[in-house]
Amino acid sequence: VFAINIGSFTVGKKIVDIKTWHKRLAISLVILIILFSFVFAQISYRAGKSMLSEGKVEQASTLFKLARELSPAEVDNYLIEAAFWKNRAFEENNHEAAVRADELYEQLMFQNIYDADSRLHRAILHRDGFSLLSNPASKEVMIDWLEQALRWRPHHNILQSEYLRTLKRYGRVNEARVFLAKYLKMYPKSNSLANVREEIMN
Repeated sequence: VFAINIGSFTVGKKIVDIKTWHKRLAISLVILIILFSFVFAQISYRAGKSMLSEGKVEQASTLFKLARELSPAEVDNYLIEAAFWKNRAFEENNHEAAVRADELYEQLMFQNIYDADSRLHRAILHRDGFSLLSNPASKEVMIDWLEQALRWRPHHNILQSEYLRTLKRYGRVNEARVFLAKYLKMYPKSNSLANVREEIMN
C-alpha cells in the first residue's frame, strides 16, 4: 500500500509539473505575441510616416491602418494620418478628406477616452470645416469635446485658445473673455493666448 501511494504521488507530481509547464508556456507565448505586435505596429507606423512624406498617401494609409490594428490604443497611429486628411480638407475644400479625418478622430476617441488631442482637432474640424461634413456636430457637442479635453489637459495653451475661439464663434463672447483673463493670469507669456486675445477682445 505504501509503495502504491508513493507511485500515485509521483504520477500526480508529474501531472502538476506538466500543467505548470503548459501554463508557463502559454503565458510566455502571450507575452511574445504582445511584444511582436508592438514592434510590428511601430515598424508599420514609421513606414507609414515615411510613405506620407514621400506623397504615397494610399500606401501610407494602409500601413497606418495595420499599425492601428496591431496597437489600437496608440494615439499617433491615428493622429498623424488624421492631421494629413484634415489639412487636405481645408486646403482643397475636400469633403472626402474631411470625412476620413473625422473617422480617424472618432476611432481614437473611442479607443482612448482620455485623449485630448482627438477632441481638440475634431472640434476644429467640425467648427471650421462644417460645410465639408455630411453631419457636422452641434455647437454644444463641439464645446463639450473641448471641455472634456481641458479637464484632462488643463494647462494646454493651444487647447485653451481653441476653446476661447469656439466660445466666441457661437456667441459666448463674455464667457470667453472671463476665461481669457484667467488663462492669461496663469500663462502671461503664452503666444497662443496672446494671439487669441486680439480676436476675443475685438
